[in-house]
Amino acid sequence: MNKQLALTYHDTVLVNAMLAVVLPVIEDPERISMHLDIIRLVRTRANPEHPYIAPLVKAADSMLIARRHAGKPQALHPERITWSNARWEACTALARLSEWRLGEAQAKLEERADG
Repeated sequence: MNKQLALTYHDTVLVNAMLAVVLPVIEDPERISMHLDIIRLVRTRANPEHPYIAPLVKAADSMLIARRHAGKPQALHPERITWSNARWEACTALARLSEWRLGEAQAKLEERADG
């Protein structure tokens, strides 16, 4: 595993909080608010240089903006980010991160099998 690509604790908390927001099929507004509070706390300490965390931080920002403007007409906020678009962005970033982590884990398994 490349040490420069290792996830920090803040990265890991961000990943898990984002998963907790986007995975439930039926949204629970109280739980979403709780997880968004966690995201708000850790997103500034996540690694913005990490190729898989940077898109997640951007998606987290989109989710926070969309939630802040929930219920307001898009014309009233300049970002024009909807909750569904923010969730889609988060899912895409999480999928890429998961595929990378899968590849890392699979490589370790193959190393162990060969060693």
